[in-house]
Parts: sequence; structure tokens; C-alpha cells
Amino acid sequence: DGEPFALLELLPRYLLFGGWKTAFYFGYVVPLGEVLGVANDGTYNLHVPLGTAIDGVTVESLTTRFILPEGATDISVKTNTLGISEERSVRKTYLDIGGRPVISLTKRNAILDNGSEVVVTYRFPLGSHYRELVMLIAGFFSVFMFIVFFGRFRLTIGDGSAAPPKKEK
Repeated sequence: DGEPFALLELLPRYLLFGGWKTAFYFGYVVPLGEVLGVANDGTYNLHVPLGTAIDGVTVESLTTRFILPEGATDISVKTNTLGISEERSVRKTYLDIGGRPVISLTKRNAILDNGSEVVVTYRFPLGSHYRELVMLIAGFFSVFMFIVFFGRFRLTIGDGSAAPPKKEK
């Protein structure tokens, strides 16, 4: 009928006889332009639905992680769902100085409806946008200056005034 949909087909590795249980992880990546907005005061607002894309599913343990950019400050989390535990940590990746803040929201025995939503607000200073770029430029500049500086030294023993010995024929 023209509406976008997602089809998830689960095939267990082993047949489920006799009350066997199986666990699986379901994750996806959302395009940032659809869920992130910037307020007039420079605050970033991240609106994400909380739950699965499958309706009517009971989830034993639902964990949603938000990995914010390095340098994000004044982080606050608001949700309209009760019984969610919040844990904050730092994740260090390539070229990070202090690491990226990670917010993990966990809900146990969840039956989530389509109205559940999480709003993460944070500030991201303009200088943080260019931190890694400046680090790379400074690093390459330092390496090239080191090569130029030490390339001009003459690494011979002596005062350099004596002529090299002539070869006899």
C-alpha cells in the first residue's frame, strides 16, 4: 500500500523443541538528519523512539546506547517511560583526547508501545568541531618540520675543511 515497512525473519540455529530458549540482538542505525535538531540557543536535541520495530513484542532486556560526539557538554536525558536505568561512560576511539560520552538506557521486562520516546539534549561547542582537524594538521606539520630541520644537518665527523682523499689510478 505504498508505506515503507521492515521485514524481520528469524531463523534459529537449532530447532526449538522442549522449551529451549534463544537470544538474539537486534540493532540498527538511524540517519542523523531525521532525529537530530538544533535549537536557537545552540543546543542539540536528539529525539529517538524507544523500543523495537516489532509491535507487541515483550523484551527481557532492552538496552539503548547513545554515543555522543567528543566535547559534548550539559547532557540531559528525558523519557516518558518509567523504570529505565541510566548509565554513563566514556568511549575512546581513534584520535580522541578525552573520549566520547556514552549514555546507556536499560529497561527490564519491557512491553513498549509506539509512544515511548527518549530526548537527549546536549551542547557541542564550535571549537570541538575542528579539534581533530587541527590535531592532524599540527601533527603533519611537526613531522615535516622535523624532517626539514634534521635534513639540513651534516652528519660527518670532522670540521669539514679537509678535502676528501683522492683516489690513485
